Amino acid sequence: KQKIIEVAKSYTGGTVEVTEYPAEYRVVIKFTDLYGVPAGLSTLQAVINEIMPAHLLVEYAFKYQTFNDLDSRNWTFDALDTETLTFDEFDQYGK
Repeated sequence: KQKIIEVAKSYTGGTVEVTEYPAEYRVVIKFTDLYGVPAGLSTLQAVINEIMPAHLLVEYAFKYQTFNDLDSRNWTFDALDTETLTFDEFDQYGK
């Protein structure tokens, strides 16, 4: 578990939580401080596939900004529109 955490951080620069579901032969790797799909994910997946036992399913969970996030900050679409942000800039806005 700790090795997966360290490998994920080295390939994506982000922090992950690893949750094991032994009865289901499944592991979930959840990115906790990065929004969206992190850069380097495909390389990370290849490395994880090499170190994980073949009988385990590996799932990845990502974090995204939601409308509730905007609402909690009292942001409106009109206010954001005046910022003239690109999608990537918006994705990082307010983090």
